[in-house]
Amino acid sequence: MNHDLKGIPLIIQSYIKRNHKTGFTIIEILIATTVFAILIAIIYGIFRHSNTTNMQLNAKIAFQSNCGKLAEHLRQDLSSAKTIVIKPHRIDIQRYSLGTEENDVSLENIIYTTTQTGILIERNKIKTFYDFDNIEKATDGTMVFSVESQLPSENETSETSIINYEVRIIPKHGNQLSSFIYKASITTRGKIQNQ
Repeated sequence: MNHDLKGIPLIIQSYIKRNHKTGFTIIEILIATTVFAILIAIIYGIFRHSNTTNMQLNAKIAFQSNCGKLAEHLRQDLSSAKTIVIKPHRIDIQRYSLGTEENDVSLENIIYTTTQTGILIERNKIKTFYDFDNIEKATDGTMVFSVESQLPSENETSETSIINYEVRIIPKHGNQLSSFIYKASITTRGKIQNQ
């Protein structure tokens, strides 16, 4: 056995001679397994947290993008509106639209409707849908779309009204994520009816 330990310091050689055995004890295996399990749990926790954070960040970006596009549509439609009818979960807009001929102006009907998963815009039988379903799933929340009008008071000489709208995704109880909120105000000269 001495020829196998050649080149190894004497202190280590004496330890090997005294504790020479084959295999591991059950205690050593239990300790190694416990340490391994703790490391795996820590790594999994870090991975899961970063994955959740990444999903929520992507949801926030998609939410802002959808709301920005929706705001642009509303701004265009309300700025040239003749009449605006505000109903629960729906906005009906009748607006002036330029035709194909010079000085050709017609009226166009546009309907904004909230659904369970997003906001649908119907313009001349062409539908555009802003999907908030993936965002709701990522945040474990519910979408709310609210609209209110701010009419000029009797003392004001202004002919313009303000439409305030808000798109909000409210997380369910127990979710630590704060609400996603997008608010905008749009000025219009259109006649507003609240129903």
